[in-house]
Amino acid sequence: MIIVIAVLSILLFIACVALFVQHRGLVILEEKYWDENRLHLDTKTRLERELDTYKLKLKQSNDELNRHMALCNERTREIDYVTKQLDQAREQISELSNPPPPNEETEEQGNFVRLKRMKRATPETYRNLFDLDVNGQRVLEHLTMVFCKDAFVPDDKGGERETCYRLGSQSVINFIINNINQANNPNYKEQDNE
Repeated sequence: MIIVIAVLSILLFIACVALFVQHRGLVILEEKYWDENRLHLDTKTRLERELDTYKLKLKQSNDELNRHMALCNERTREIDYVTKQLDQAREQISELSNPPPPNEETEEQGNFVRLKRMKRATPETYRNLFDLDVNGQRVLEHLTMVFCKDAFVPDDKGGERETCYRLGSQSVINFIINNINQANNPNYKEQDNE
């Protein structure tokens, strides 16, 4: 019986050791389980923080992109406006470089001067301008005062050359006055002068 008790006590000891090992294995497994859960939770929390950071950066980059798009749209409108202005300027330049054909009465001569071929002035034209118009009378009076001085100059003050110059100036005023007198002549007819 002692052998049976010894065998039973050995078996009981083995069973206790087995239960202890099994319990200890369960505790280790439980600790591993919670360690893995903790690690998973930490990883999940870290990933959520990184995701929030990424979302914030994505929102900021979208805002930045929207600002750049608005700026690009504004620049595009400015470029369109400037392009339209350039097109208008080109049209104006082309219109200026291709002037309309001149009228039959107007003939262009020179680079920048446009001369019209007009009828020749008649004595009646001089009379209308310098005799009948008050402003014309004032101009003729002023021209007479300036250019119809004593024409002859002594040799010590310029002599023959100054005398010729003054006579030339007087001849223009005398020409105007002669045309006015001719138009005031009662026997003058416009057709006689042609």
